[in-house]
Amino acid sequence: MLRNKTMALAGGVSAACLLWGAPGAHATDYAIYVGVAANFNATVLDIINKYKAYHNNDGNTYTFYTTSDSTGNLRAAILAGGTATTAPYDLFLSADVVSPSTVASAGLGMVVGTVTQTPFFYATGSLVLAAQSVDIASCPTPGAGASCGLPTTGSSVYTNFVIADPSKAPYGAAARTVINQAPWSLGLSTATTFTYPPATFPASYVHTSANIGTTFYAVNKTSPAYAYGFVAKSQVCNNGALGSASGGSFKITKAFEYVHDGSSSPNFGHGATTPQTYSKIVQNGIAIERQQSADLKTVVIDFKNYILGGGNGQGTTLRTKYCYGTTP
Repeated sequence: MLRNKTMALAGGVSAACLLWGAPGAHATDYAIYVGVAANFNATVLDIINKYKAYHNNDGNTYTFYTTSDSTGNLRAAILAGGTATTAPYDLFLSADVVSPSTVASAGLGMVVGTVTQTPFFYATGSLVLAAQSVDIASCPTPGAGASCGLPTTGSSVYTNFVIADPSKAPYGAAARTVINQAPWSLGLSTATTFTYPPATFPASYVHTSANIGTTFYAVNKTSPAYAYGFVAKSQVCNNGALGSASGGSFKITKAFEYVHDGSSSPNFGHGATTPQTYSKIVQNGIAIERQQSADLKTVVIDFKNYILGGGNGQGTTLRTKYCYGTTP
């Protein structure tokens, strides 16, 4: 797991005090635990910083603890924790719609007053094939050996590449769906019970990494483990252009987006285009019950609403910066 801790101390007066009491005399240190799918980790860290700045004058301290991992691992931890005070997270930001619904069906939605929280939509994502040097971004005139998207020879993949563990990561499952279609038709197992690393991999040049965060690292690091990797669009996109919205060391120079409806599918020099489609990556979240105080629950819901564009709108600005869709 990737674990991050962000902290801020704020003082003064703002309208937020109407929710959490007068500043100074009743200043509170709120600790908020967030389980976030790896694709959204950089985005939520930026949103947290904006949220703390927005509440800079309300007299409280907001300490965020974020755990970034595959959606499957986060979901398992939540289900195992139940509603005990030791449950892992206050807020779950998933990379699919199934996991928050599973959490809700298990009776783990946060209860605020008499209202039980239900899953909420916060982003849509997209799948991108990325590389540091090989030109996969432009589509030359189709012909034998033409490189456009995932390289092929005939109807076979001929180079090692990496995807996120498809049994736990929705972006990995989307990549598996794409490469199980023509012209490759790799026939990769769709079983969801194998553990990482899956016993069926590597297969047909396909390797796996634990989540979409480690998958991105495998392609982006100084000496990449693989020439190509299927990553999240948000990891290689800055306001619509290729680049890292979160800054830092960014070495990927080529990217080819596989749009979920197959509209971007190239023909790879194999004749008529065969669309490679996958289910749209719709990302939902849910606030989790773990016997928090009423005040802390108010803060968690306020932060959830901030992600969705509440307050000064920075939640929406940053989701857009990282190239997420903001409608289902």
